[in-house]
Amino acid sequence: MTTQHTPTPWTYETHDMGHNGPRGTFYTIRDGRNCHITTMENFDSLIDPDLEANTAFIVRACNAHEGLVEALRFYAAFNTDLGSRARAALAAAK
Repeated sequence: MTTQHTPTPWTYETHDMGHNGPRGTFYTIRDGRNCHITTMENFDSLIDPDLEANTAFIVRACNAHEGLVEALRFYAAFNTDLGSRARAALAAAK
């Protein structure tokens, strides 16, 4: 298993479907090279009202990850409650 992920920033785009089949919306996540990461589908028969918000959340989290880890490393050096919480957050981020 590789430890590298595809480059950021990740983005997502919305595609409405339904011309020749079930109606629905696709949310496609792409990486910093515009390569396809995944597509999440919302069809009339299986509507998830939170799917677009969840797609946007995944993209924001991935794009923010490196900066957040960098900030946690800074605070992890402190011998305080904040440092302890930063070390725990870093361990969870691995």
